[in-house]
Amino acid sequence: HDGAVQTCRFLSGEPLLLTTGADNALKVWIFDQEDGSARLLRCRNGHCEPPSRVRFYSPHTILSAGYDRSFRVFCTIQDQ
Repeated sequence: HDGAVQTCRFLSGEPLLLTTGADNALKVWIFDQEDGSARLLRCRNGHCEPPSRVRFYSPHTILSAGYDRSFRVFCTIQDQ
């Protein structure tokens, strides 16, 4: 993130971590490296202000609401 990380949330039973930041982005990280570290899997933008609530709705769908009063649905496998 280009700024502070504001939220970290793991997907239960999966090696996926969702982060949001002051840069208004959502990033999905996957822990699949040999040394146990993570790599960036996907980055999603669209909020004008930082996301305030994010949830994995399903393994392939992220729901987010922001301080900009917007609600977004992001896919984790396809670019939208």
